[in-house]
Amino acid sequence: MRPLGIFKFGIIGLFFFIASCFILFAGAWENRACSENISPKRTLKGVVIFSRHGVRVPHIPNSFEQYADRPWPQWSLPVYYLTNHGYKLSQGMGAYYSKRYQSILANYPNTCRVINAAFSRADNEQRTVMTAKALASGLTGKTTCGAPIFHMPYTAGDPKDSYFHPDSPECQITDRDEKESFKRLKETNSIIKAGLLLIQDVTKFCKNSLYREERFCTLKTLKTYYHEGNICGGLRDASSIAEAFLLQKAQGFPSKDIAWGKLKNKDWMILNNYHAFMKTLEGNNVYKAQRDGSNITNYLIHSLESIANRSSVSNPDIVLIVGHDTNFSLIRTLLGISWQLPEYGREQVPPAAAWMFEIYEDAQKKITIELFFVGQSLDQMNKGVLANTEAGHPNIVPVSVEVCGGKNVCDFRNFIRHANKKINKSCTSSAPARK
Repeated sequence: MRPLGIFKFGIIGLFFFIASCFILFAGAWENRACSENISPKRTLKGVVIFSRHGVRVPHIPNSFEQYADRPWPQWSLPVYYLTNHGYKLSQGMGAYYSKRYQSILANYPNTCRVINAAFSRADNEQRTVMTAKALASGLTGKTTCGAPIFHMPYTAGDPKDSYFHPDSPECQITDRDEKESFKRLKETNSIIKAGLLLIQDVTKFCKNSLYREERFCTLKTLKTYYHEGNICGGLRDASSIAEAFLLQKAQGFPSKDIAWGKLKNKDWMILNNYHAFMKTLEGNNVYKAQRDGSNITNYLIHSLESIANRSSVSNPDIVLIVGHDTNFSLIRTLLGISWQLPEYGREQVPPAAAWMFEIYEDAQKKITIELFFVGQSLDQMNKGVLANTEAGHPNIVPVSVEVCGGKNVCDFRNFIRHANKKINKSCTSSAPARK
């Protein structure tokens, strides 16, 4: 009986051995097949960072005195200027980029050459020029590295940069286009209503001794109208007031001095949603986007192509472009992109927030583009914590790109082809000139 038991055990053991081998072989084959579908390792060819300027002084016209039941706070700098607090926060964002893109900076030890001098550009206003210098300083660790970032002269009488403030007479909005936009403006929703009610309650608008007209007045009853694609009147004024409160918090004002201490924690989302929606409402006008956004979008396309078209991946660098939240709204409409930072309204652009266009190349020379949006929270800015620290680390979210099927990564050529179809060539300069 013993030999038979051994024989039976041998047969069973042999069966399990063969089965195990088959499973291992099949698994190995499956892994081999899967590995063939995995994209080869990508190399970062370069990055374009399109940033909004940092925290600035809000614009409160003299006429706004009648919009509140007490005086507006005074700032120590002129209207629209980048503050010292805003400079430091922007410098922190630059230091964050330095940590994120160490693989690029490693190619340029102790030099400013990591900044692409051919396409880096800032609008020629104090807040954008100084933000560019702060970003460059934080990125490189050298205060002199803002020099490669081009900007036109920005003294009082100098012309505006046509990329950020286009003024082409050949590219205009017709009366028909304006009427079409105004129809959409009238489709108010809960975001507008909630924002107006909150701002009305905080400011006591038209219910103070400075308001001299006898008729009943609220922000909602103020006339609102479109002019050349711009929203004017009550809704615009309310948006300016909301932004003033947002900038007070970002600047580091104590709670008792922000909106005269009248805002509760739950109110910030209402303000953020209202301000973001007003920007979206204006930016969603495709005619305005083509008129005012085609030139800067074209400049962005050229800067991306300059990186993608390099024959080698051994010299990656970083393009810094510094503009305004208005530029973001226009480009967003043309490119068909969207994002949502935590604690902010949809597509809202906080001070010093940015798009990061990352361009990769794989072993087969296929080029892809990956897009993120990054920005600090209002609380982080209020406390003055820098983005390169653990407490100040900004939120980073993928950007949904229409032509990429709603994802934030896709084939580079498809992305560029789509962008070129959306811009109006009659609204662009013949070449992305630096002077």
